[in-house]
Amino acid sequence: AVIYSYDRTRKLMGAIDPATGSLVSLKSFPNSLASSLASSPDKLWSADTSGVLYEHSFNDNFTVRRTFSNADHRPCALHWDGSRLWVADARTNSIYEYMVGASLVPARQFTLPTGMVPVGLHVEKGLVWVLDAATRTIYRYRVRALLEPVDSMSLQPWIAAPRKPTGMVLDEKALWISVDGQPELHRFDLSLLPWRSDS
Repeated sequence: AVIYSYDRTRKLMGAIDPATGSLVSLKSFPNSLASSLASSPDKLWSADTSGVLYEHSFNDNFTVRRTFSNADHRPCALHWDGSRLWVADARTNSIYEYMVGASLVPARQFTLPTGMVPVGLHVEKGLVWVLDAATRTIYRYRVRALLEPVDSMSLQPWIAAPRKPTGMVLDEKALWISVDGQPELHRFDLSLLPWRSDS
């Protein structure tokens, strides 16, 4: 398995071996305006801030399978949970859970705190992880009728202003954070994350 990180400066998609942190491949990507990514074993999703979502094949060209457009939204972070697509939206300050068919059908919508700039999203075991670029903090919420705060982790000791995080990926053992400017990935051991209770 590999994790994917998009180099927005050079418009290239990097595949990284999570065991070693080494770059496996660096290829061109058809969505040159990609602002966020999500992957699964058989597909890759990307989005740009014009509201367009793309479903890609895993091949040498990351061929676009399908395109979903919604000019009223600004997707800024994605997560594929195996059956549904989760999208953080900068225009509506919300997270949407979509059923994917011939179109994207909203199943649920959750409002985020005012001022949050989500650039990373992960959903697992009833928890929603949101990486906020504004505060350089990861917040975790329990999924109920609303998002209930659980805990948070500040990245400020590792990512100092003016640099900001741009994305987040979890594998079985680690949390990976991409940072703006010179391409950079930070790796955190999942078992050692310093969470602070927010509930």
